[in-house]
Amino acid sequence: MTKKNILFESIIGSIIACIAGFFAFGTPASNCDNNMILSCWFALTTLALAIFIPILIFSIITFFTKENVFDSWKNFTVIYLVIYLFLIIVNPWIHADFSPFEKESVAFFAFVSYFIVSLILIIYKSIKLRGK
Repeated sequence: MTKKNILFESIIGSIIACIAGFFAFGTPASNCDNNMILSCWFALTTLALAIFIPILIFSIITFFTKENVFDSWKNFTVIYLVIYLFLIIVNPWIHADFSPFEKESVAFFAFVSYFIVSLILIIYKSIKLRGK
């Protein structure tokens, strides 16, 4: 995957997440536990694709960096994206006995942690490669 492909895909993912979020706005998570109505599907799509918003930000940043910085960030992002989507799908809408978390709190925590780790990774790799 090239820089342009990731930038394009993150733009598309961010747009879809924003549109789905518009249609899911105001849907309580408790309504989605037993009955997956259309607004719940929009809410799930929004949670699953919300990660593309920070991916878009960092793909713009890494677009102007060295290829090694981009490759490190890309490898981290691919692994993180798989884990993120798995956690969003597996966790329930509301607190359950088998999981202490619900979809929204997992998405928020993963969103913030991705942003922080990506920022640290890009800064670290840029500083490390600055002298080369």
